[in-house]
Amino acid sequence: MADMANKTAESLYRIECSLDETQQYLRRDCLEITGVPKNSHDNPIQLVKEIGTLIGAEIDDSHIAAAHRLPNSKNVKNRMIVKFLQRDKREVFKKRKHLVGKNV
Repeated sequence: MADMANKTAESLYRIECSLDETQQYLRRDCLEITGVPKNSHDNPIQLVKEIGTLIGAEIDDSHIAAAHRLPNSKNVKNRMIVKFLQRDKREVFKKRKHLVGKNV
């Protein structure tokens, strides 16, 4: 009986690992952006395009699949997530150091 329980636990572990890998793969084109305060005319897609402009990346509506605010967590406030249609547009956000001290 213990042998069957071990096999079941091992199988469940493999399934959970596979699911996690799949979920990570699906998020490969997503980017979380933090620190952009909400305002009364909040438009996440427009904010992403403005942030792109600030770092020297041309981003338009055809590059963005979806963008929306995320709920505040205990440690992080003002979060957004954006899913790009092209991974190379996500990669330009490695230039984020150019955002220091700029307002969106």
